[in-house]
Amino acid sequence: MIVESTCPKCRAKLQYDDKRVGPTTMIRCPACKQTFHPLVSAKHQKVRGKINAKIIGGIILLGLIILGFVISNMSPEERPHL
Repeated sequence: MIVESTCPKCRAKLQYDDKRVGPTTMIRCPACKQTFHPLVSAKHQKVRGKINAKIIGGIILLGLIILGFVISNMSPEERPHL
């Protein structure tokens, strides 16, 4: 089966056959010439996805807190009528 991966250094998209990958196999990126183990790249992508999700969630939460603070400091005439 063909597996897609990303170079951890230059973020180039790579494809390789997982049947040829063993516990000591290294893949060489044709763009930046760095060699890496394909499992390292896969773990890096999963961690990056989790970090991005936490950052987005934090930004949304912070926005709601700020919005609540702004609305609570408005006079009754200025508050939006929902």
